[in-house]
Amino acid sequence: MMRRLGGRMIGSLLIFAATTAAAEDVPKVDDCLDRLEASCAIPPRVHFHATTKLTSESYVRTSDLEVSRDGERWQIVRRTFGLSAYQERRITIHETSELILGSNPFDEAAMKRAGVPDPMSGAAPPALRVIRMTFAMENGAKDQSTSMRATPSAMAAEWQAFRHLDLVAVLFGTLPGDDGLSLWDVAREGNRQSVLGSPLVDGHKTVRIVSWTRFGERTMWLDPRLGYLPRRIECAREGHHQWGLKTIDQLSREKSGLHSTDIHTATNLVLDDFRFRVVEGRPRIVGFHVWYLMPLAGGSETREFEGEVRVSEWGLPTGDTPPTLKTGGRISVGTPVNVEGRVDKRFEWDGRAIVVGKLLNIDQRAIRLQ
Repeated sequence: MMRRLGGRMIGSLLIFAATTAAAEDVPKVDDCLDRLEASCAIPPRVHFHATTKLTSESYVRTSDLEVSRDGERWQIVRRTFGLSAYQERRITIHETSELILGSNPFDEAAMKRAGVPDPMSGAAPPALRVIRMTFAMENGAKDQSTSMRATPSAMAAEWQAFRHLDLVAVLFGTLPGDDGLSLWDVAREGNRQSVLGSPLVDGHKTVRIVSWTRFGERTMWLDPRLGYLPRRIECAREGHHQWGLKTIDQLSREKSGLHSTDIHTATNLVLDDFRFRVVEGRPRIVGFHVWYLMPLAGGSETREFEGEVRVSEWGLPTGDTPPTLKTGGRISVGTPVNVEGRVDKRFEWDGRAIVVGKLLNIDQRAIRLQ
């Protein structure tokens, strides 16, 4: 009897020891998120190209991004082709947009000449955006438009770089619809748990973190051998969950446009099949597969999208600032500029900053009454 009890006790101790060891092996959630944040850190100087292709039953969109960063200065050039059905016709859309962020678009002297207010204390530096868009219908009708907008500071949050990278922002730890918050910040603000020994993802052992947040239920499978970069991300939203500052229900009631360069109001979003490359001695995300569901206006229909993101020419340049960041790149001298908050003057691009062209004959009282 004693031998039998001794065997049971030893067995219990072995089970307890194994359980304790397994518990000790479970990484802390905050440690995992800290490692993810470090692995997604944006280099102070970087240049890369990325291609995104999304398709559904009646929609195709391809986008090419060229991104450069030098400290606070960013340049994001996007070339987009879209093909979709509209009112029983097909419409093609060609769009080129160039976004310049940072202090470079307006030097202090030019800002003073133009009467542009100085950036508010603590706000991001000014931003400049040029959009050229061409619509073509099946019947041959075309519509072209070009706009150029400058934002001194009032909408500084809108001009944060990751908001204009679409799905490519995942390289730096941000998902569309999260109001600019990072993956680790979203996980920390909600209820979360860490699970060791979750199912293998593409044959790789991962740590799974589940969070319940205002942006929906978020599950991330992180690979410890890659600095806790993701192998898979799932985000499930319902009507009361937020997409940006609004809920899915609010957005589904609003009228959708013909075309958007952003994924909008996705109720279920899955990123998987992540691909990696060692850049300057550390692993970086260079591609992934995407699938998501998007409710259309009025919430009467949900459209399914699938696509791929591929990143090339991932590099950390050295030397002088790229010429495009110095000069404004492809913007032609003399291009009209609309400056936020200044409807009383006409502005032009002079190659490196904005200048006042001439005063416009505008009835300010009429504007105030609108």
